[in-house]
Amino acid sequence: MRNARVIEVYDYRPTTPLDQCLETWIDSYRHADLDVGCGSSSRHLNSDAPPCSDHLYSNMDSKVADAVDAEVAGLPAHMRWAIKKCCGITNVWNFQSLDFEKVVVDAKQELENKLKKNLATRIFFV
Repeated sequence: MRNARVIEVYDYRPTTPLDQCLETWIDSYRHADLDVGCGSSSRHLNSDAPPCSDHLYSNMDSKVADAVDAEVAGLPAHMRWAIKKCCGITNVWNFQSLDFEKVVVDAKQELENKLKKNLATRIFFV
């Protein structure tokens, strides 16, 4: 008889507002890679019916993801790379002369300050 293999499941939940915003941003990157067709949530398919909750939440998530993407793009290059590397979007750290851990802390602080002022993301920080 074979014993069943036990696989531990880690329930990761973003705890800080910055983590929540970054998770939405990361999910938008994953979704963009999978979006290859005209799905039911296409903005080109209009109707007179009120939108369902899935479309409303998807629209809110895309606004948050776009806001985070814009704020990350506004960071200096080394901070932008640090955020993308710690989020798993890139695997390369091109700034060997800089301490990665210190740059990540500074970049997250700078990004949090920017997201607190952004219209789409400031609701997370109240």
